[in-house]
Amino acid sequence: MNQDAQGSSLSLFLRFSVWWLCLGVFSGFAQIPGARDTNFVTIAGSDVFPTSLAIADDGSLFAGGYFTNYGGAGLAAVTHLLPNGRLDPAFAPVTFRTVVDMRILTNISMITNVIVTNLMVIPGSTNRGRVTGMAIFPSGRVAVVGEFNDVNFQRSTGFVSLTANGAVAGTADTNLAGMEPRGALASFSGRVFIYGNHSLDPNPTNGAPGRLPVAEVNSSGTRVGSFVPPTLAELGLFAAFVTHMVSGPTNTIYAFVNAGRSNAPVGYSGYEIFRLHESGLLDTSFADGGRAEVSQIREPFARVSPQGELYISGGFTYRGATVPGPLHRIRLNGDIDPGFIPAIPNLGSPYVGVEPDGNLVMFGVALPEFMVRLRPDGSRDRSYRDPALNRTEATVITESIRMGPDGSAYLMGTITGITGAQFFFDHGVIKVNGGQIKLGFTAQGNSLTLTWPPGFRLQRTPNLNSPSWINVTGATSPWPVSPAAPLDFYRVVSE
Repeated sequence: MNQDAQGSSLSLFLRFSVWWLCLGVFSGFAQIPGARDTNFVTIAGSDVFPTSLAIADDGSLFAGGYFTNYGGAGLAAVTHLLPNGRLDPAFAPVTFRTVVDMRILTNISMITNVIVTNLMVIPGSTNRGRVTGMAIFPSGRVAVVGEFNDVNFQRSTGFVSLTANGAVAGTADTNLAGMEPRGALASFSGRVFIYGNHSLDPNPTNGAPGRLPVAEVNSSGTRVGSFVPPTLAELGLFAAFVTHMVSGPTNTIYAFVNAGRSNAPVGYSGYEIFRLHESGLLDTSFADGGRAEVSQIREPFARVSPQGELYISGGFTYRGATVPGPLHRIRLNGDIDPGFIPAIPNLGSPYVGVEPDGNLVMFGVALPEFMVRLRPDGSRDRSYRDPALNRTEATVITESIRMGPDGSAYLMGTITGITGAQFFFDHGVIKVNGGQIKLGFTAQGNSLTLTWPPGFRLQRTPNLNSPSWINVTGATSPWPVSPAAPLDFYRVVSE
């Protein structure tokens, strides 16, 4: 960078390089990717770990599950965490219950000759609901679905939208009650879909099954009529429930379905992936006319890239062929990508997370294995490590992983250790740093010095319109920029 005209050159450098050169003078260095984020507090005192996590634009978290005492604060089923992991004091406790309808009980009393005077808890339950899925609306409200039919002592249908302080903003249309919502998805375009166990809109006159159990909803709980999924008859199915969903390319969604096929023997069920447009129509450009036969795949083992390609871990069958583990990428047309050969250790069927820039974060299940990060081409990113250990170590028994907008990984489960830290914690959420290393600088007089952590190399490009990154030969941190250098943009990448 030419320092002869410090005012104009440095001004341009700061103006146009801010996304590539983070201002260490003002913000300091980020913590190392792959190390536990020590600024994120993991609160002790929860009775059960959360199984659902939704990350808001401001970095705060909605956590949900089957707990009744999150963080020892008496919060049940759902809570709101601040970006630093602490409980949001403004979030009011929400009461989720599963109760029997009075009319059902009245009918039972007529049969059994037992007088029932009010609502009762379903026999054997603990009068608490269970949250099984969440998604954030563009407005900041959170869609909450699960096993409950009563929220704050108001009737619900397994769906409710909440404000950031826990107030009920809306409940689902009554015609969604029959689907028994089990999960929620915010697509790449920001639309929110819920999915469930039973078909939508069945025909009560002849008992014919209705549509694939996927519906779009708005933040008031109203079903969006422009999304019309296929009928089960059109798909050749007599029954279906959606186990999980991920967002797809160009305003599509992938639905993983436990499907009972009409042309199969009675009682037979298999699994399929359907890719739907956000109108509900099948995207016939995917696989076999918009669908692909697949063996059962759990939600933490299937993720999607920013471009809409699917990553599925473990061994499975796909379109009639056996696919061995540990990790595979499915192209947009539905074909397995034979050129994707991940450089990972034996993690069994690893849990998968995808960072916003396409990097992959994985860890083993119930094993003292390493967390690893791969680049989109499958190569190992060895900068993802704790400097003290020269690795990222995860000794966890965990339920799932969620990725933050900065590439951070949030792990939910029973955590016994992470990155060598001396702590033991059950039933929590921890945060592992992600993203890219920040390049720091100091400017004094006409001199500019760049600094970066070990394990990275400095690169530069003359412009960002069509960048051509080249290594800066011999550059080691701290590195004084030559006054004779052109007006370049700089970044650091892992070795």
